[in-house]
Amino acid sequence: MYLPFLRGKLYELKAIKEYIDEGYGKEYGRHIMPIIEPVKKDIRPLISCVEAMGKAKMPFAVVLNSRTGDFQRATFDVTALLTKMKGVQWAPAFEVNGNANVDDIETTIADCGLDNVMLVFFSIVELDDEKIKRLVSNGAVRYIAAMNLTQRISVIEDLTELGKELISIEDCFPEKSPNNAYRENVDEAFSDTFSYYKSRLGLFGFSDFTALARNFREGGVLPQVVAIHMTYQKSARVIYVHHFLSDSRNGSNNIREEFREANEKIPPFYDDKPKTIAVEQITSMGYPGLGAIKKFSIKNHLELMNRILHEKEDSE
Repeated sequence: MYLPFLRGKLYELKAIKEYIDEGYGKEYGRHIMPIIEPVKKDIRPLISCVEAMGKAKMPFAVVLNSRTGDFQRATFDVTALLTKMKGVQWAPAFEVNGNANVDDIETTIADCGLDNVMLVFFSIVELDDEKIKRLVSNGAVRYIAAMNLTQRISVIEDLTELGKELISIEDCFPEKSPNNAYRENVDEAFSDTFSYYKSRLGLFGFSDFTALARNFREGGVLPQVVAIHMTYQKSARVIYVHHFLSDSRNGSNNIREEFREANEKIPPFYDDKPKTIAVEQITSMGYPGLGAIKKFSIKNHLELMNRILHEKEDSE
């Protein structure tokens, strides 16, 4: 199973909804389970996405203790979300901050009667810590998602003994700033975790941040160089990401022309490669806006991963 970690920004939620409408489960099976971290106090777009996933029977998780975006200054309204979740199969998720918020997580699980819970660790799972061991042993906890879990065989063994479904989170995208820095290497290795996570390590799934940077940013400015990031399968065991860049470096003055320059490089690159719906869509349009460019990168990655896992696992 592939579990993309996405923030609840509008273009990320739109990417999920459009992917459901266009491809999820229609040709390549059902191998996608998004983990969504809310970042906006207005949760109406999130609820709309939740409803779409529920109708499509797409499994998903929502982080209930987000401290990102608007929730750096406000507390996420768990009750408001839970009232919309009746009858939907999903995983309530909690980010674990060492042992500092273990008591709060346990209280929320108990008070709300939650099960099928996912714990997300962006640090090492310290099973020698009594609070952490107690939390991961909780019978309501089903999933453990941890950063670079594939590199912690002893932790995998210990968590497997507890009967948990394990997910390794990888920071795969080679973030550079400014965009012009991608010229140093426009074609880069992205991930090979899909080729061994299940057969060699027995993991339930793997996660990354799609073709986006891990670090969350509020807003942004017009770039001098437009970059379109598209992942593709370079070989049976490796995924790469290609950076399609504009040439003129006048983005803030003529962003539409910069997009055209970058976008026209995509079709020849894919002449000998399978195209996703997202690739076909973006190459047939004019400038859609910076958020929409990211939306197409996400959709491309979702379809790519679903197809790869279908071809690799559904025939086994």
